[in-house]
Amino acid sequence: MSAQNAKDAADDFVAKLRLPAEAKGRKFQLVTFATEEDCRFFYPRRALDWQRQVNTFISRALRERFGIRVQRIALTQADYDAWIRRAPAVMAEVPPSPAQSKREFADQHVRLL
Repeated sequence: MSAQNAKDAADDFVAKLRLPAEAKGRKFQLVTFATEEDCRFFYPRRALDWQRQVNTFISRALRERFGIRVQRIALTQADYDAWIRRAPAVMAEVPPSPAQSKREFADQHVRLL
């Protein structure tokens, strides 16, 4: 994937955010990974380097357009395993697919703080 592809993905992500007017000066949390294996565990079709590029472009856009600083949280497979053990009973009633569950876990950490 090219840098332009990563920039386009970041621009698309930022365009879809619904940030409140009082978001300026706040922090936005993005997900990162320490290893390629962890990245592919949560997002099977993404390379770690590409994920990092997207995060860089998102960070830049949020800072320049909205005055928002980004903080990153590194997720691991162990974090997911701990979460799935604590998952609410609702998940047991209608369990999502493993891939959907992993992505949901990672995506819930991407948010305005």
